[in-house]
Amino acid sequence: MAKNNFTKPVRKAGQNPVIISTQMEKALARSMQIVSKVAQKETLRSEKTQREARQAFAETLDAWLEMAAENDPSVVETLFFEMACIATSTNRRRMLKHAQTPEGVSERVQDQLDHWAEQEEATKAEAARIEAEKAAAKNSADA
Repeated sequence: MAKNNFTKPVRKAGQNPVIISTQMEKALARSMQIVSKVAQKETLRSEKTQREARQAFAETLDAWLEMAAENDPSVVETLFFEMACIATSTNRRRMLKHAQTPEGVSERVQDQLDHWAEQEEATKAEAARIEAEKAAAKNSADA
């Protein structure tokens, strides 16, 4: 039996170019507007859902803190410590004013922030030292 050697012909470039009429351009523009409106509505829905979820967390936080303080106070301390460490300075200041902030957390947070600052300075100093060594090696090689 003979094999079917049928292959689809390859379209050559420039052969039968697609011509877009003004009517097609208008239809494409309308379609893009519809897609854009649908995407915008979906984005707004998603943002609303996330905003409502954050609001639910905010409304439940005080009750959770009370429950956690009764069951395991270290969980509350850990929460305040970790949240304050990653917060902006303004939000950190606000968080640490919360009535249920355990004692000593603000000092721990400040110690952690100081430690991170020291590490960053040491990293920058090391990078500067390495860069200076590279420059010195390049200068000696060029000489």
